[in-house]
Amino acid sequence: MKYVSLLAAKTLGRSFPNQRIFGVDIGMNENGSLYIFELNRWPLLGGFRSLKDKSQINRIMSYKQRS
Repeated sequence: MKYVSLLAAKTLGRSFPNQRIFGVDIGMNENGSLYIFELNRWPLLGGFRSLKDKSQINRIMSYKQRS
């Protein structure tokens, strides 16, 4: 999933070179095949706020602050 997400963001980044964060909605079927449902230029990060481990949201927010 990480590879597919990074590849999708890199591809979208060609059209939006100043964008630092992309949201990638991915699904997986029972065979393990991945499907990208959508890519977001302005993802909602609210889902991460409920996590006990804040390291992921802190990293995302640091990227957002740099842009």
